[in-house]
Amino acid sequence: MMTCCFSFKSSSTCPSFKNIRVVHLNGCLEEFDDPLAVSEVTGNPSKHFVFTYAQLVSPSLENLKPDTILELGKFYFMIPHSTFQDFSSFDLVCMARRLAVIAKKGHCKGKGKSKKKMSSPEANRCCNRFSERGMKVWKPDLSTIREMSFNKRGESDLQEISFEKRNSL
Repeated sequence: MMTCCFSFKSSSTCPSFKNIRVVHLNGCLEEFDDPLAVSEVTGNPSKHFVFTYAQLVSPSLENLKPDTILELGKFYFMIPHSTFQDFSSFDLVCMARRLAVIAKKGHCKGKGKSKKKMSSPEANRCCNRFSERGMKVWKPDLSTIREMSFNKRGESDLQEISFEKRNSL
């Protein structure tokens, strides 16, 4: 008889920490000792979204509402609104994996751990440093493409024909 056993460990919970961890786009980590609402982390007016890992990697990409209370022992991601214009869903999944490692390990590439809420300008500066580290954002090439009809000859074809006629005379 064959049996199968599955084990599932939530990616946003980690037994090694008892506080709330909020990871910024650039890897800066904030820690909070008491439960608080999303709006307290993002500030007002908010220029960031807060996600759990599962939300960030899901195709629907629904962020936490401003009145949602963040839970102790879990980590969250604070991502600027502008990020979703520049990154594909694949980029977001890769980014979420890297940021989850930082959240689980509890160290920060930035200034260090913070036990207090960051102000909005500080949070923006924190996230702007990510782009300074060499992260290149894909931008489309919007140069003009000349099209040619299948029924008509193109401009270069007509020039070639007139050149051939002149040479044959």
